[in-house]
Amino acid sequence: MSKKQIIKPLLVILVATIGLYSCEDDPEEYCEEYPICDLSPTYCCDDDGNCTYSYDGNSYSSLEDLTSAICPASITGPELEALQIELDKLSIRLISEARSAAICK
Repeated sequence: MSKKQIIKPLLVILVATIGLYSCEDDPEEYCEEYPICDLSPTYCCDDDGNCTYSYDGNSYSSLEDLTSAICPASITGPELEALQIELDKLSIRLISEARSAAICK
């Protein structure tokens, strides 16, 4: 084997090793306020795909929990479904942003 054939794989391994050790393990999280029932709770997603809602110092793990806590009882099933569709779109964008930020630079 020539020196070039030996050195190239070693350089690739070295660069990959340095890249792996320079990455942070802290999860990236992106948040955005989203109007629900005339209020603006915060919706956050991390790079692992976990999303949570928070409002007025309280955290909620599901849209149903959030709306039952902050919305009047008049919110209906179709309104809740439409809201869930919009938040699903938002969560895809927030998760994508968080994952992009989590990639080692």
